[in-house]
Amino acid sequence: MRIFILIMSIILVTFIAQLDCKAKNITPQLFLQIETRILESDMKEETRNRIIRKHGVSVDQYNRYQKKIENDPQLKAKLGKLRMKMYSDLYTE
Repeated sequence: MRIFILIMSIILVTFIAQLDCKAKNITPQLFLQIETRILESDMKEETRNRIIRKHGVSVDQYNRYQKKIENDPQLKAKLGKLRMKMYSDLYTE
């Protein structure tokens, strides 16, 4: 019986750990935040990837979202509005 409880405990801990490590969903705000940090960096590939992962997003997930923005005019417009708001907030402070 102890072995059964031990095995079930290990399975439960593994399951909970996998749920905790899931990547975030990228929102336009998060994408803009990551993009801004990348543009402020030295623009090296490893730095770019580190910044992306630091925000809890995989590099592949970020690249897919970037392509999605290029192909979706509404999403591109929303991102443009967010950029304008961000820069207007910077210059009005």
